[in-house]
Amino acid sequence: MYVRVKTTKNSPRKSIQIIESRRRGETVSQKIIRHVGIATTEEEERQLVLLAESIIRELKEKRQPSLPFPSSPIPRELPLTKPHPVDLSSVWNYGSMVEGIPEIASTIFFDLSLDHIFGRGSRGRGKTLTFLSLLIGRI
Repeated sequence: MYVRVKTTKNSPRKSIQIIESRRRGETVSQKIIRHVGIATTEEEERQLVLLAESIIRELKEKRQPSLPFPSSPIPRELPLTKPHPVDLSSVWNYGSMVEGIPEIASTIFFDLSLDHIFGRGSRGRGKTLTFLSLLIGRI
């Protein structure tokens, strides 16, 4: 959104408008959001432009409100201490378990015997795995 000051060729009056540009493909269209007023002097124009800018701020705040920031930093309950050095060579991964939507979907896929849709050969397995990947990607 922006403020547009539109003048007429043979008139000293100036229209102050709030405009929003929209792009649809290759074309750009402009929509008048609000007509703020008509100015006949430079002082009126300046005041109407300031008013239009404050209206734009209000409209943007209504469309997408900003998050409130705390005035002071959030106090920590624990005091900050120096980190303890960790020897990563002594860390072992004994196993991990990940279950989410892809794992559940593939389990259902194989439980319903959909893994033999394209046949049991090597090409069929490849097509089936591709189909399963596409199916999981759509979820």
